[in-house]
Amino acid sequence: MINTLERNKKGELNEYSLSCGYLDKKEKNGVEIRLFKQGCYHVQKANILHGKRIFWEVFDTRKSAYEFFRKNWKE
Repeated sequence: MINTLERNKKGELNEYSLSCGYLDKKEKNGVEIRLFKQGCYHVQKANILHGKRIFWEVFDTRKSAYEFFRKNWKE
């Protein structure tokens, strides 16, 4: 049996996990950033306390989506 929730050495979800509907999400102080796949790769950042979207960007590759995801998340 295949474990669908798998991450690579960088801690990123692999292609199969994203294709199965898993999303990568981080949250701190009411700000959340999410990466998921729905045909292409989506990265959303929002203030969940106020219900306000900060951005929603779309990418063709997992690599470019994760580069943007990491760049826009500073813990």
